[in-house]
Amino acid sequence: MRGKMAPSGFPHRPPTPSVKVSWLREVVGNAYFDFDNALDYVWKAPTLIEELTKIESKKLKRNSDPETRVWRWIVETEKLRVFFPEMVAHGNMFAVCSLFEVHLLYLCAELQKHTRYRIDGCPGQGIGRWLAYFRRVGVDTTKLSLWPQVAAALKIRNCLMRAKGALQHSRDAPEIRRIVARRTFLTEAHRRPSRTKSDSVRVEVCSDEIGDRLEISNGYAWLACAYLHDYFVTLGNALGEMLLQITNHKLPIQQKSPPGTRREG
Repeated sequence: MRGKMAPSGFPHRPPTPSVKVSWLREVVGNAYFDFDNALDYVWKAPTLIEELTKIESKKLKRNSDPETRVWRWIVETEKLRVFFPEMVAHGNMFAVCSLFEVHLLYLCAELQKHTRYRIDGCPGQGIGRWLAYFRRVGVDTTKLSLWPQVAAALKIRNCLMRAKGALQHSRDAPEIRRIVARRTFLTEAHRRPSRTKSDSVRVEVCSDEIGDRLEISNGYAWLACAYLHDYFVTLGNALGEMLLQITNHKLPIQQKSPPGTRREG
């Protein structure tokens, strides 16, 4: 189903969760379905603008003053074709990255609850610290499939949060320029010429009165969500394999299976 929903030339075929450890399977399963819902939401979000455009068109037809019609359409067109799409794309990008981070937190919490590994002493802060914790458990997060695209998505999100992507206010400006120039925000398969005909997936540096500024499309927010979704499943599968190895070698690990990651709605 998601393959049909994807931007043209960008089919999404997510990996299958294969975790055999029950509590970890629940954590990965929760993330899998949350991201599935997020993909659906991000894909459908632009329909709001489509509906607003139809409503505005009907209002214009009811307006008998030609001059008023022209000026109203100029104002509404700017909102409907420029401002609203940008707000939708940025908001969705922030939301899917935040969703990724909260599921990493759930994963850290459950790993500490069920294993001997602790996050205390792990270097860094925020997501950097959580990823260092997974490396302590035995999974090198930078070696997993889609890591370059995940790292790029997080840097792009961080840049957009400051002055709406103004590069002069981003400490990652040189890296952002490299990501855009080399198109590493896409997988190698998605960088192929046959896949670049669609302009729905767009990450670019543009210039305005305040200098160079990063811009993205909602299609990219959707694709970033797909990358984050697939990376999390791959991470969960890798951690599951590591925990099975620990159990088979009878290394210290708690064997109880208390309730998983049920969250209050």
